[in-house]
Amino acid sequence: MPSLLSLPNELIQEIGLVAEVLDLKSLRIVCQRTCISLDPVLFPSLTINLNLAEFKYHRIIFPIPLIEDLAARRTPIARYVQRLSVVVSTQRSPSVPKFDRKLRHNRSALRQLKNDLRPALASLINVVSATVRFDTHGIRTIPAWAIDDVFQGLKLLPLLEDIYISQPDLNLPFLSSIKHLNGLRTFHWGGSGHYHRTIEKGLSLAIAACPNLSYLELDGDSMSVNNASYISHTHSQHGYRLCRLFRYVSPDKPLPLTYLDIGEWNVSHSVWLYPNLRSLQTLIMRDGCDVSPHFWNGLVKEHIRIPDLTLVVGTDPAPLHFLRSNKGMVRLVLCTGLKDFRGDYEQVERTGKAFFKNVLPLLSGTLEELHIKPRMRGKWGYGNHATDSIAQCKQLKVLGIHVSDHDSMTSLLDFVKALPALRTLYLYEVPAPEHPYFIPPVDTDALEQFRMGDTKSQDVVRNLEVILPHGVVYRPELMIDEEKSSWFFKRLQCNDPS
Repeated sequence: MPSLLSLPNELIQEIGLVAEVLDLKSLRIVCQRTCISLDPVLFPSLTINLNLAEFKYHRIIFPIPLIEDLAARRTPIARYVQRLSVVVSTQRSPSVPKFDRKLRHNRSALRQLKNDLRPALASLINVVSATVRFDTHGIRTIPAWAIDDVFQGLKLLPLLEDIYISQPDLNLPFLSSIKHLNGLRTFHWGGSGHYHRTIEKGLSLAIAACPNLSYLELDGDSMSVNNASYISHTHSQHGYRLCRLFRYVSPDKPLPLTYLDIGEWNVSHSVWLYPNLRSLQTLIMRDGCDVSPHFWNGLVKEHIRIPDLTLVVGTDPAPLHFLRSNKGMVRLVLCTGLKDFRGDYEQVERTGKAFFKNVLPLLSGTLEELHIKPRMRGKWGYGNHATDSIAQCKQLKVLGIHVSDHDSMTSLLDFVKALPALRTLYLYEVPAPEHPYFIPPVDTDALEQFRMGDTKSQDVVRNLEVILPHGVVYRPELMIDEEKSSWFFKRLQCNDPS
């Protein structure tokens, strides 16, 4: 029996069953001989790559032998897998010719896969998380049997709680199968490019069939707080409506949603929606999400409180009205701007000032994390009055804000002395109105030249971490020079590949 050290690194880290990465025959032998004696932590995930286009050219890159073993429950690895990734692709490899009369369809292999795929997936009885990705590339439609077998197999997994579906085709017939996954607690929907009524109805039925659903993500990539503050100006081009998503959920038994992440959807007032938001702890409304003022007014009327909120504020005062009534807020990410660069910047400026003057002081007692991402350059985005309002947030542990020049960087670093609990400071890049598509870098000269010698402020600065876009991190270090000590910020790392 081979030792653990003799196993390939790919096998130890993550079992990726793709022919270009691993030798399938060797992998099968290694799995048979060693999986029983190895720690299950070493085998957390399994990837099955189904490239349907390669069927036509005898270049089958998915592991039919292993699928056979899984279906027959002969592979010990099945009992260790907790995360499953299924990639169904119709993209042809560049090395395969477009047409060759000598190459015919491998009908026997296709029939074999169809018979074995569903029981193979069902044998992974300990899977709790599954990712299903459909890569059609706008060229071919994925066969209905492949989609149906994937979801019928997932339906038989007793512990499945988390599913992520990305890049679905408009004609996918799997929507009737999703609703059978009634044990889901987490549901990620990658979204499709255009509105389709069948998909909207299918999603509604699927969500209504998951009474324990607590985490729901609709469209979009992750908008991390350490990314640049410039976010693409997109607008909802299709007709997906959030309110319709809950129309089949019983008002007497609403979903226990605690996390809701919305991409390019239309959000409006609806009696179907609010009962499912009462237990919400985190709401993320990304750029491109078309939100009606009536939605915010409905939240106020229904007395719904959301401790963690991310939203884009433009010229509409309705979100500020909700924030004023949102008692107990802990985290706020506020992206201010317009749907296009031809809008009324003065009105956005007035909205920002209204937030600092009338809203932020009401949240200062409980707010622990604040991120302000303005779309326009300027000192602090909105002037010195922002400093007074932020200084009232004595519980603030994380602050993210934009500074535009050397002077404002210096004033910002002097200002953090007023925040005794502050531990992390994010600095964002913001485009200028006259050059909206150019993002100037953050000026780091003032940060590197900054010195803090005041002993009263050392307790704040020595624990402060400054994070710039693209993974640049500065941390304080003590410098002793001729019996004088002072703190300065030292650059530690940069994860930006460029």
